[in-house]
Amino acid sequence: MKKLHLIAIIVLLSGILLGGCEEEVPPAKKQVGCVTLYEDLDLKGKSKKICGSTNYVGKDFDNKASSLTVDCEAREIVIYTEPNFEGKELKISANHEGTIKGKDLKKKLCTEVQHVGDDYNDKISSIKVIPN
Repeated sequence: MKKLHLIAIIVLLSGILLGGCEEEVPPAKKQVGCVTLYEDLDLKGKSKKICGSTNYVGKDFDNKASSLTVDCEAREIVIYTEPNFEGKELKISANHEGTIKGKDLKKKLCTEVQHVGDDYNDKISSIKVIPN
């Protein structure tokens, strides 16, 4: 019996000395930004939230978005007029000028685009999200 206790103590000590008893900490989950598309101008109408990049916004929203919001986890987004990140592209970031209303941190929105512009209105098919 004493032999078993001695072996258990040796195993325990060797684990401590070699760092085997340290608790493994899982890596932090990387936050991806989300975009909410709206069918109508001024963030109105039917909406769809998309988190992360998507090579196709889906049949329900393909070529239907007129305005959008971007949450604070995204540094920048790129909208495309074709699926698979093709066609005309427009980069939108927190410092994008023109149609962006501004920051509303209470809603965790960093960017509001009231109108995506005539070149992209009802033409968005894919979106790239560049996280912070």
